[in-house]
This record gives sequence, structure tokens and C-alpha cells, in this order.
Amino acid sequence: MNAFNGNSTNGVTLNGASVAAELPGHISVAASDAWSSSVIDDLEAERRRLELEIAEARALIARAEARNAEQDSDVRSMLRAELLASKETIAEMERKHEQDLAAIRESVRAEIEQIRAEHG
Repeated sequence: MNAFNGNSTNGVTLNGASVAAELPGHISVAASDAWSSSVIDDLEAERRRLELEIAEARALIARAEARNAEQDSDVRSMLRAELLASKETIAEMERKHEQDLAAIRESVRAEIEQIRAEHG
């Protein structure tokens, strides 16, 4: 802590003097001494573990996206086939309707000719 305002300076010097020099009983430790090699090794191992987890998560996401794209493609193909089948069904219904209308027209025309012939 700074003797002037009570704030920690974390080893920062004030006017070129070490904070440790200002505080009685404060032991100055160099940054390299503060972290033992085992702590650094543990941190490095944890970093590698986390990087592996991130890589696995990314691979999982990529596989899920590939499955979704494949399913999307399958669904689109199925919908196209259903749409084509529906269009063919409608076209057949329209042909049948036209045939029915033509038969009705012919029947009506024949009936009109018969009525004309009878009353003509």
C-alpha cells in the first residue's frame, strides 16, 4: 500500500523509490520469484486442457452444423418431390376437369340439337 493514499501500487515505484522501501516489514519479491515453476507448469497444463476442450467443442459444433446442413438438404429434396407430385396431381385434376367440361358441353350441344330437331 502506498504510504501516501492507502492504495496498493503492486510494486510500482514512486519517484524512483520502491514501495517496499517506504513500508516497514514489506518484503519485495521479484515477479519471477513469485511464480514457482510448478505453478507455471500447472497453469500451462490447464491452458492446454482448456484449448483441447475448445477444440473439441468447435469440432462438435462443426459436426452438428454438417448434420443440420445434410438434414436441411434432405428435407428440401423431400419437399421438392412432394411439390412436384402435387403439381402433377393438380395437372391431372385439371385435365380431368377439362374432359368433364368437354363432355358436358358435347352433351348440352347434342341436347340442344335434339330439341331444335324436335321443335324445328
